[in-house]
Amino acid sequence: MQEIELKFLVPESRLKGLMRQVKVKSSQVTQLAAHYYDTPDQQLAQAGIGLRIRKEGDTWVQTIKAGGDGIATRLEHNAVLDDKQVQEMLHNNGLMPDLTIYAETPVASALADFKLKKLAKNLTRLYVTNVERTTRLLIEDSSDETDSCIEMAYDHGEIVHGTDDSQRKTIQEIEFELVSGDLDFCLRQPKHGANVTSCVYLP
Repeated sequence: MQEIELKFLVPESRLKGLMRQVKVKSSQVTQLAAHYYDTPDQQLAQAGIGLRIRKEGDTWVQTIKAGGDGIATRLEHNAVLDDKQVQEMLHNNGLMPDLTIYAETPVASALADFKLKKLAKNLTRLYVTNVERTTRLLIEDSSDETDSCIEMAYDHGEIVHGTDDSQRKTIQEIEFELVSGDLDFCLRQPKHGANVTSCVYLP
């Protein structure tokens, strides 16, 4: 699956204006808890790959993202995990990704340069994020019956580095993900739709 998105850090000076755009009657709130993985020397990051296991509501999902066709486009594969198995691994402090699920997927090519068994043994949890995500849909009507739609998501929470709970940092991000239609509509939102023109772009 190709994912097209823009993500920005939100400065305090823009937060009030942003929340007026995000928190509307149609918006939804979800609690997310995500564990991010790489090797100690960050081999995945150097290859442009992101790997996580995230709790989305009551469901645990393993996600891998790799380079796509452009700066805002990435390959993405999501796999729903067995909740019982995840809970057992969490209980034993051993929650780790299963790399074997990517063998027959479009992201397999992104992992072609790795020996997966060796990579799996070297994976470690880099950090955990706990955030509250508020989402709403932005839709632009079109005369040609191809309406453009993007998901606007505001994340607020914290990041915990490594296994040291004392290393915490606040997260405030806004993300625009193209659901359907015109990419230009997605690119216009940071300027016109959410009042976040002074934010820092995160690739």
